[in-house]
Order: sequence, then C-alpha cells, then structure tokens
Amino acid sequence: MDQTAEKVKMRNADTFGGNFPVRVYKVSTGWCQETHSHEYMQIWYVVSGACTHIVEGAEYPLRAKNVFVIPPFVEHGLKDERDNFTIICCEFPAELITGDNLFDPAGHGLLRYTCIESFAAVLGRTRPCHTPGELCRMKLERLLEEMLAEYDRRAEFYEIVLKADVLKLLTLLARDYGESMTDGGAIVRSYSAYIDKAVAFIEEGYRGKLHIEEAAKAASMSVSYFSYFFRERTGLSFREYVSRRRMEAAKEILLRGGTAAEAASGAGFPDTAYFNRAFKRTQGVTPAAFRRMHGAKQ
Repeated sequence: MDQTAEKVKMRNADTFGGNFPVRVYKVSTGWCQETHSHEYMQIWYVVSGACTHIVEGAEYPLRAKNVFVIPPFVEHGLKDERDNFTIICCEFPAELITGDNLFDPAGHGLLRYTCIESFAAVLGRTRPCHTPGELCRMKLERLLEEMLAEYDRRAEFYEIVLKADVLKLLTLLARDYGESMTDGGAIVRSYSAYIDKAVAFIEEGYRGKLHIEEAAKAASMSVSYFSYFFRERTGLSFREYVSRRRMEAAKEILLRGGTAAEAASGAGFPDTAYFNRAFKRTQGVTPAAFRRMHGAKQ
C-alpha cells in the first residue's frame, strides 16, 4: 500500500488556504518543530548560528550558510537547541513551478534538479545539506531578505514578484550545485538509475504481494524519498504503477484466451471478484466482454 498520503500532516490547502501559495518567514533561537511532513517544497537557509535538523529519524547538524531543500512527503523536524540560530524559510507547492511547464521532456527541470542534493545525501549517507559558493551565498542571502520583505509588505502585485523570486532562487541553487559537481549530468542519471532498480523489482514481483517498503529498499531509499522520486520519474504513485502493470498483464492473458480467474491469478490480483470489479472500473467493460471485443479464443 502507498502510505505517503497517510503520513502527510501539513497539506497545501491548510498551509496556504486561499492565499498566494508562497510563504517566506524567519525563525530563530527557541523555535523548534516536531517531526512532520508536508505536500509542498521547503527551502531553508541558515543565516547564522547552528541547529540540528532531524530527517527520516536521523540527526544532521546545520551550520551558518547551509542550504537544505526538502521535497514533499519527507519527514523532518528541528530539534530544540540552546545555540543561537537564524533561518529564513521559503515554502511553495511544486505545482507553482511545474504548472508553467518548466520541465523539459527528459525531466531535467529546475525543481527536480534542486532536489538532487537531498536525494544524493540520503543515498550517500552524508549531511543532507549544501554549502553554496561565496558568490551564490551572497546572492541567496540578498534574494531571501528581499523575498521576506516582499512577503511581509504584500504590496500590489507581490504575487508576481514572489513567483519570479522563487524561480530565481531555484536557478541560483541549481547552477551552484551543478558547478560544485564534476559531472552534474551523472547525478541526474544516477537518480533515474535508482528508480529504475525499483521498476525492475516491480517487474519481477508484481504477480505476488508487493510492498512499498520493499521497492524503496531495492532503490536504496527511505519510503518517503522513494515515494516522491518514484512519482517524479514515472508520473504515478507506487500503488498506481503496480495496479497498472497488473492490469496490462491481465489483458495479455485474456487476449491469449485465458479466463478471468486465470488473468486474476496470473497478474497478481487477490481474487477474481476483485479483479472483475477493477477491470470494469478501469477498462469500462467486463473481462469477458473485453475478450469478445478483441476476438480472443474462447
């Protein structure tokens, strides 16, 4: 079962309401946050001081000038600290960016690229943060302070300004991170390769019981990270992908003359009655009608 949605505690509708879906705010010493997850993107920049960030149950130190990009559905929180710190936070739903078709057909758009640091950190078991270069850091600090002022003031057309600033923020991070790697394209290829491992795992096991935890393990990722990146790569949730693969297999069996019972058992459905309902719901006809329509052997 795809459990991603069940773990979400902070949803877009609750966070942004009917307002423009960008939030910019500053937190400081004494502010802590229980472990949670949310539907939207979150970018943290540590202006000064230090704190401890809890991600997927592990603790990571954040220091001044660190940037952390938090994809949707990742469980995280901020530990109560005695050290002084100041963080600027920017939050926005992925749809704010993806809705403008900023992804190219190959799927190497800005939003996806800025997630790579967090992704690579989980795989490499390193600190899940990025320390930008000096020039990028100066631009980031100035941009985030401007965004904070724009958000607080909310003058006419502030929505346009903030949306443009979010794009600029992502561009700065994508460029800086790309320049810090010897081969930025290799990271994107690696990201796809790990999800491809999970797809291969599904292909081998869809006829039996499949659990998202097993697929995430095959991809060497936590369930939350896997759920997010799997959907980014395939366009479907884990559960939707498995269901679609099973339905394709069932149709192949029916076209070869198999019965509904044979299609159900051969494609991994729990029982024939469930398969018949699922088939009618997704295909619009019963398995028997499907066979007749395609001239399958009786």
